[in-house]
Amino acid sequence: MAKDKSHNQRPEEGAEGNNAVGTDQPDSTRRKLTKAGLVAPVIMTLASTPVWGANCTMSGQMSGNLSNPADDCGGQGCTPGFWCNSEGSWHPDFPTDALFNDVFMTNAFPGCTLFEVVCQVDDSLPDCEMNVPGGCSPQNTCENLLRQLGFHAVAALQNSASSVSYDLTINEVISGFVNAYNEGSKAAFESSKNAFASFNEQGCPLANDNSF
Repeated sequence: MAKDKSHNQRPEEGAEGNNAVGTDQPDSTRRKLTKAGLVAPVIMTLASTPVWGANCTMSGQMSGNLSNPADDCGGQGCTPGFWCNSEGSWHPDFPTDALFNDVFMTNAFPGCTLFEVVCQVDDSLPDCEMNVPGGCSPQNTCENLLRQLGFHAVAALQNSASSVSYDLTINEVISGFVNAYNEGSKAAFESSKNAFASFNEQGCPLANDNSF
């Protein structure tokens, strides 16, 4: 389901990278989207912050037993809005033009770069499609949840690879998305999306950097 680029907007830029919808379109020249590039996931080679405890893991956050899931984890996290507006802060092993499916090893967003997935707004996906597992229903709800899961997963990936004191490792972020997508249910999408969001919204220590 290809989308018109003219409908794609960035989340608003803010001190902590809010996820609110903005009015500026992504600058395709600064993104240097190649789509032909192949980037292998660097899962085991990058140092990542260890988790703080059982509640500060994907499974702990997905238990749903905590009123403020990540409050006691002690980490930091920058939102999808921050990473959409801060290309200069992206880790070189996971650049803006890396294809989402090459990094996350699924067929969730064929043709989409990491940057496009983290900058998507509403149902706008420029130059790519979204594959919702056939068993997920209702379809519209599953599409919306997969879209949200995707942009929170990209933000989590950048957080885990960067200097942010993040509670998840790169491997946990990638496997968290893969497990939810392979399960392919509304419940799996929603619980994983909420878990990523709780880690991504703990407070961003980085300044916006839209240099490229």
